[in-house]
Amino acid sequence: MAGVVNQLGGQLAAMRSVMLRCLTGLLLIAFQSAFAAGDDKQTIDGAIAGYSAGGMISVLGEGLTAMVRAEYPGSSLTYEPGNPAGGLVKMVAGKRPFSLQTSLELAMAIAGDRPFRRAYTLDDVYAVGQVVDGMAVQVIIRAGFLRDHGITGIQEVADRQLPLRVSANLRGNLLAQVITERILNYYGLDFDQVVAQGGEVVYLPTRASSDMIRNRKLDMVVTASFTPSSRLIEIATATDIELLRMPADLITELCDEFGFKRVTIPAGTYDFLDADLPTLTAAFLLTAGPETSSADVYKMARALHRQFDRLRGLHPAFANFAPEMLVNARPIRLHPAAADYYRDAGLLAH
Repeated sequence: MAGVVNQLGGQLAAMRSVMLRCLTGLLLIAFQSAFAAGDDKQTIDGAIAGYSAGGMISVLGEGLTAMVRAEYPGSSLTYEPGNPAGGLVKMVAGKRPFSLQTSLELAMAIAGDRPFRRAYTLDDVYAVGQVVDGMAVQVIIRAGFLRDHGITGIQEVADRQLPLRVSANLRGNLLAQVITERILNYYGLDFDQVVAQGGEVVYLPTRASSDMIRNRKLDMVVTASFTPSSRLIEIATATDIELLRMPADLITELCDEFGFKRVTIPAGTYDFLDADLPTLTAAFLLTAGPETSSADVYKMARALHRQFDRLRGLHPAFANFAPEMLVNARPIRLHPAAADYYRDAGLLAH
């Protein structure tokens, strides 16, 4: 009898062990399934650190938060205007989960160039997805400035030490600031030299800078926009402008250093553009920091993909965007959780 009891006890213990292993396995599968599905019962909160208020990038930022709310109702993710350099620093420090960046800011951060206080590594910042592509860099020159001095370009400004009034955009908006600086450097100028020659360097956002050149209070502004830009068309109705032709070797240098792509703006895009204009284009990445949870990154990638039609509807220039662009990550790499989602969605090979 005792042997039978012992036998039954052993069988019950074995059954309990099997049931425990099965239960553990089922819980693990449930957890993995919830993560793979983006965990629909949760939300994405916090903020996307972005650019200055107003303009197309603010529309993009607000649109991204709307995509998240559509995919994950109850989310409180917001768009936070600011400057990209400051936003990147906050994100890497864990103060913001996401930020919007171009390849220029990211390349400078990895190189440790000013204003970044150290060189970031590929473990400090990851791409969640590329959300904009094809914004053409356009260097606006007030035609009246050229006529008044009887010149054709910036080289003569340097040679004759002429007073040039130029916008460097907001401090921390590195795209416009650095390209403006590098154009001036190409011709032997810098911001200090511009001021020393009796000129002026202002730090104002694109909209305010455009208003100033339209009102003949500035002579040069660098902007990145889709073409034709309504802003440039509006400026041209108030004052004569031209687009500076950047030297081919400068375009190559900027593309190689910052990951830009070359593009040509066709003649006739604007009434004042009578010849094809080679330039470069900027793309925007939604990025995540080392403290951003993998679950939030996976869900964000899912929202970007599943709500992609909403992205297309944010701006006429976005209408031809394709979801495949999301996996572009240069000059950094996709966050592993974003890559996992894109593989699940068939955008990346397994």
